[in-house]
Amino acid sequence: MHVLSLLVTIGLFIITPCFAEPLPLEISSASASHDQRTGKPVLKLSLTGVSKQAIYYLSINNIGEKFDLRIDGKTVLSSFIREPLAGSIQVTGSDLTKERIDELVAELLKPGIQVEVDTSPK
Repeated sequence: MHVLSLLVTIGLFIITPCFAEPLPLEISSASASHDQRTGKPVLKLSLTGVSKQAIYYLSINNIGEKFDLRIDGKTVLSSFIREPLAGSIQVTGSDLTKERIDELVAELLKPGIQVEVDTSPK
């Protein structure tokens, strides 16, 4: 099973730059927090499985690029990749209020949802 996961991960790294398809994510936790420097609200996502490696490679190849976070195919927020992401994502933004983040956390924790990031927003 681990070999299959590794092959899928390698395949994602090879294919993602060519097709720029959305990257599916496996989320282990989602929470609202505050940026320690600015005090502004942030959305924190922790990833599991091959998603940790996949988001790392996606992020190092797209620093400075815009990405969309989608839930069940619907874009719920857009932001920019500012640094390599290693197993977790922290999203901030001027339009992200504590209330909006709480709504997103509730949605992200629902069973059976599909979460993905796309670095080629339309």
